[in-house]
Amino acid sequence: MSLKMKKAPIPHNERERLNALLEYKVLDTAPELLYDDLTHLASSICQTPIALVSLIDSERQWFKSHHGLDATETPRDISFCGHAIHGRDVFVVEDSFKDLRFADNPLVTGAPVVRFYAGAPLINLNGLALGTLCVIDHNPRTLSSDQLKALESLARQVVTQLELRKANLLLKSKFEELQNATKQLGESQALLIQSAKMASLGELSAGIAHEINNPLAIISGNAGLLTKFLDNPEKLASKVETIKKSCDRISRIVQGLRKFSRSGDKSNFQDHELCDIIKETAILTAAKSNRHSTPVTFDFKSHSHVFCDEVEIEQVLVNLINNAIDAVKDRSEKWVKVALFDDTNSVVIRVTDSGPGIPESVRNKLFDPFFTTKKVGEGTGLGLSITKGILDEHKATITVVTDSPNTCFEIRFPRAEEMKNAA
Repeated sequence: MSLKMKKAPIPHNERERLNALLEYKVLDTAPELLYDDLTHLASSICQTPIALVSLIDSERQWFKSHHGLDATETPRDISFCGHAIHGRDVFVVEDSFKDLRFADNPLVTGAPVVRFYAGAPLINLNGLALGTLCVIDHNPRTLSSDQLKALESLARQVVTQLELRKANLLLKSKFEELQNATKQLGESQALLIQSAKMASLGELSAGIAHEINNPLAIISGNAGLLTKFLDNPEKLASKVETIKKSCDRISRIVQGLRKFSRSGDKSNFQDHELCDIIKETAILTAAKSNRHSTPVTFDFKSHSHVFCDEVEIEQVLVNLINNAIDAVKDRSEKWVKVALFDDTNSVVIRVTDSGPGIPESVRNKLFDPFFTTKKVGEGTGLGLSITKGILDEHKATITVVTDSPNTCFEIRFPRAEEMKNAA
């Protein structure tokens, strides 16, 4: 007798589907009660001896839960579930002996003797079929409409558990990343303090806890609500997305600190939108702004690009903004404004604070090494000197705006195209 069994075709989005499955990191994991409860319930509702949570890998179907069956996996090319993942509705085979696709399938002619099969696809939040929640009987049969609906509902619960697993893995990964970053920052502190840039990083990292605590509070609050929305995929997806955004904010803060601490021995000039660099600077200076109750506002009126080393320009801006906060922190009126705009062939940044301006006698010495107006122990006098040296390398200028009623520093950059031509 010739083989008539029909293998399930490979889905058109197979690569995307497999990549999504791997993101859950669930394959070959130990049994879990939550999944076993769902297969037991499916078996009871559908009155079948076997129920499985089946995930379709590249060459096999692997069972996260296997109620009534000892096997943990079978080859994909003989699987019923390989057919089921092509649709959105429950895939039903009432009598495999009468179905040419399966009549001589090894799972039908031998153990476990699959005469009846019904599989509800496990569709994730991105619409990709990961596998099925299926029920199996050794005898032909049918399911009522209520049983079919129950099977679909239980399949959604399986997906909810997978999404929770993925969210927990993300939280764990971000937490470990934060721990490692904190450890690295702590180990580096003694070395970082040796330069003006590293001293700035020490100050930033010391005050950054507040900026990290806010998203951590959001993560904690939303994580505690996840179990309340197990039967509501849309609300669950919303909570998971909120957690993801908060994790991303923590990552940006940590990445900003790491990037800021990077060695500047060799400049890395590239085309950057200056607006994006300033936004990164805002993250790094927010902690000090909040600590001293000094609002820092940003006015972006340009999307021009400059040819620069973004880390060095961040260093310049962090120094200017922190200096401005220090200058006004004890005043009754305190604020700092950062403005970005275009002017003829230049891109201009102005950092203005609520101070009364800088006397001419001081202006002439501001950019000299070791000159400082801060109290003893509060500054090295190198910040503005280093700032000017960095800007000189970028063919940019820094000046004090003398016609402003407040203290105002102005940086002028040549546009990216001009810098490339000069390089």
